[in-house]
Amino acid sequence: MSIRFGRHTVALQAPCVLFLIGMRVNRWRAMREWVPVAKSMGPMIAELSADPDSGFLAAETWVGWRRILVQQYWRSTDDLIRYAGDAGQLHRPAWTAFMRNVGIADGASVGIFHETIELRPGQVECIYGNMPAFGLGRALGTTPATGHRKTAADRLLADQPPA
Repeated sequence: MSIRFGRHTVALQAPCVLFLIGMRVNRWRAMREWVPVAKSMGPMIAELSADPDSGFLAAETWVGWRRILVQQYWRSTDDLIRYAGDAGQLHRPAWTAFMRNVGIADGASVGIFHETIELRPGQVECIYGNMPAFGLGRALGTTPATGHRKTAADRLLADQPPA
């Protein structure tokens, strides 16, 4: 990715969704249970990226000591929920396999989580300085953080919906 020098921000014109999804390895030796969970997200991201009508906008993956986190951006919660429940897409069979093989129980080898946050114009502020496209800026594109978008307060006001 090429670096965009200078200060950039996102001009959020319509609501969108930040979806955080991930897993935590609870028992390293139970590889037969947690490895399939870890391997399932990459193909889902590829599937979504190949379908511009899915509502999926972008993703960033973070790998830590026991955790994998995928930061996703979606056009709407409706698009996200539609994908999650579609038996013809990769998520639904992966979820079914997780519940069958691991489930939500005491002593489970792997934990899962997600958080869904709706982002609205006038309630989101971001700045990218000398960065490649990243996060919300990667999902929606950026604009220079100058003029009426120079400060954090200005950026929040700039994206307020009309009264």
